[in-house]
Amino acid sequence: DHDSTALSRPQLVDTRHQLLREADNDSVAGKMLPKLLSPGHSPDQHNKFSDLTLTLRDDYVRHDDKPISKSCARLRTLFDSPKTSTATVSREKKKDVRCVSFSKEMVNSSPSRAAAKEKVRRIIQSSRTLSDGNSSSYSGITPQDCRENDMISRVANSAIKIDETSHINHEIAPGQVRDSTHRIQQTNDVEEVKFIMSSFTENAAIQEIGCNRFRDLSWALSSLMKCGCDDSKYAEVVESIVVAMMAHMSSSIVQEAGCGALWALSSNHIMAISITVNSGVTVMVAAMEEHIYHTNIQVLALQALCNLARLRIGVDSISKHQGVRNILQSMRACDSVAVHEWSCKLLHLLATHPNNLEIISSDGGLEAIFVAMVKRKHDIRIIEDSLSILSKIASIGLGVDMFAWVDMTVSVSKIHSGISCIQILSCMIFRDLAKISFDNQECIARCGGIEVARDAIFNHQEPRVREEACTCIRLLSSSNSTFIRRLIAQSDVIDALIMAIDEHPTNDRIQYEANSAFPFICGYVEYGIEIISRS
Repeated sequence: DHDSTALSRPQLVDTRHQLLREADNDSVAGKMLPKLLSPGHSPDQHNKFSDLTLTLRDDYVRHDDKPISKSCARLRTLFDSPKTSTATVSREKKKDVRCVSFSKEMVNSSPSRAAAKEKVRRIIQSSRTLSDGNSSSYSGITPQDCRENDMISRVANSAIKIDETSHINHEIAPGQVRDSTHRIQQTNDVEEVKFIMSSFTENAAIQEIGCNRFRDLSWALSSLMKCGCDDSKYAEVVESIVVAMMAHMSSSIVQEAGCGALWALSSNHIMAISITVNSGVTVMVAAMEEHIYHTNIQVLALQALCNLARLRIGVDSISKHQGVRNILQSMRACDSVAVHEWSCKLLHLLATHPNNLEIISSDGGLEAIFVAMVKRKHDIRIIEDSLSILSKIASIGLGVDMFAWVDMTVSVSKIHSGISCIQILSCMIFRDLAKISFDNQECIARCGGIEVARDAIFNHQEPRVREEACTCIRLLSSSNSTFIRRLIAQSDVIDALIMAIDEHPTNDRIQYEANSAFPFICGYVEYGIEIISRS
């Protein structure tokens, strides 16, 4: 009812506070006006007390007009269209910050609130007369990263253009961080989580909460894909996590949250490719190296890398970034069942790359795997993956400590005599080692390899187990060692071979391997061993 330009500064402040109290608290405008007119600061802290200030970072300014989120779209209905809204940019003497002052007219069609909104319009218009005469107006460019209250930032997205020459420093108010933290924990909008994380890049707490939120929302990715989301949306999610991990490499909570988010997202095929392409492997390997004794980080990173290693592009990326060496360091540093389990599984998947087998055999990888097998003899998963790695190394003829590995293989085979996959791997290792030299054959026989193959035939009816066992016996029976000949002739190997032949008459490999062993075994009669012939 009064000319607001004639009022003094304290009177204007009192008028504004009175107006806010009279506003309808149930309306969207009533809820937003306190934040919009006083974003985390008291009126006396503003040089231009009625201007809306926020900080923009020039590295993240976006010059395209991409949509932001549904929440932001709803907020925009409170203001004029982007074509008629204005923003005034005020320069300060400090560095590395831009303070942008926004002036917008409130628009709402509800007649019951017309009087209150008219008072808001008058106060905002009168406050423009207090602005610096040197300030200029810009419009049209959307900022990507705003270091201010997240709601104000999203409202301002449609009408900001930045003066590239202004740089000042700015502190984030605790209230802004608290509001954004609460908002990011409640929202289910992926776009909003990305926006808040980019707005508070240097705040470790928000980055941790944002990564955990991505992990919680990972279950919805399949439904989002059915709605036609393009790959760039998922790349932006990965980039948000990667930026958070790179910005807070020394923070264990951020690294743990980031690795957990990448692990949850990597279960999706498209997201796994996006993580591999967008430096996801790089940050996880760096996190493993930086926090070598942090068990949770190691386990989450190993689980995520296992999902990526199921793709050929993932194997190549992990190998390129020295992932094998970091895995071996993790196995040595962390005496954890989970670390040993996922390390052996990941090495098994990476063993498909020939260069990785050489690294494992030359950089102490066999010793680390051997220690894991000794400590976890009763863990089937660790034993199975370890034997698979050793089988691949033995198949290409790389040097190993023969007696120690054969003795360990025999030991775990007897412990897990009822597990067919372990019996298959053990016989395959004996088969590949026996092909290399006669010394290896004698070592296998002395450590009990013949008994392992014989028991595998007796205890398992699976054709695959008996195929490998018969092959192992054939190769060992062809040895010129007197010790091996006596051992085979005195044991129940003949009965085991005859059982395999009788029970698998149509299996060509069993028939060939078992029958090929008999000519060698029949030659052992000269040692005084009676062999009973059977039909």
